[in-house]
Amino acid sequence: MNIVGYNDRDVLVFRIEGRLDSDTCERVSSQLDSWVDSGEMWLVGDLSDLEYINTFGIRVFLSAHRKLLIRGGSLVLFGLKETAKEIFGITGVGDMIPVVASKADALAMIQRG
Repeated sequence: MNIVGYNDRDVLVFRIEGRLDSDTCERVSSQLDSWVDSGEMWLVGDLSDLEYINTFGIRVFLSAHRKLLIRGGSLVLFGLKETAKEIFGITGVGDMIPVVASKADALAMIQRG
């Protein structure tokens, strides 16, 4: 599992490669928390290279999203593969965390505020 972040139009965009499960969720959670604690209000997650996610991974995204909402920001995700879309739909996470088709859509959503 790998997570990298970069700035695009003053928004932190991160990409996760590999699996997000009980073995990797702590590392991803720590990184997201670090970005939030450093003052980021908006995080955009590129999940196009995410091979697998389970409830541990879902919990990581929900936690980060809650922290950002408290500060007036949000987490926006894009690039979900079909399996991840199904999991987000079944669990209802897709109703809580914005999920869009592309990075351009995510950045546009944030620009509109």
